[in-house]
Amino acid sequence: MAESSENTETSTINPSPQNLWKVVITLFTAFTSILAAGFTAGIKYQESQSNVIIAESKGSLAQYHAKLEVAHNRVEQLNTQLEQWRSAYQKLQSELTQQQRTIASLTTQLGRSNNCTFIHEQIVTTQRLIEHPNGIWLFSSSKEVNDKEQERIASLQRRLESYQQQLSTCNR
Repeated sequence: MAESSENTETSTINPSPQNLWKVVITLFTAFTSILAAGFTAGIKYQESQSNVIIAESKGSLAQYHAKLEVAHNRVEQLNTQLEQWRSAYQKLQSELTQQQRTIASLTTQLGRSNNCTFIHEQIVTTQRLIEHPNGIWLFSSSKEVNDKEQERIASLQRRLESYQQQLSTCNR
């Protein structure tokens, strides 16, 4: 029996070439199975990570798309307001131009009717009143009427002197 136990020990220590191939094939199959299982698990893990990234990216894309829509609507709104502002601005420009023309016209009229012209017209009117009292000639010879007429003429001559004095200083 000792021999048979020695044969068994020897056979485990010295495997035959057929057994060696079986062991190598078994080890290779186990290694390949482990490698394939790891590869498959890695692919599944990577797919799940990619799906998470894709979902996050789609969420971000949806947010940016919504923000872009809001911005686009705001741009359209601002363009509409811009057109309204331009229209109002052109209207105000037209009114301003019209008012400037009115001011220029009034300034011209004011320049024509200055104080010197007014004083000169008053002198001419006063001289006419002195020469033609009340627009007609008086044919009355009463002393009272003549005295009143002399007072009126004296008053008009004082007024005429005052106007002439103002006319001499109006252009200064």
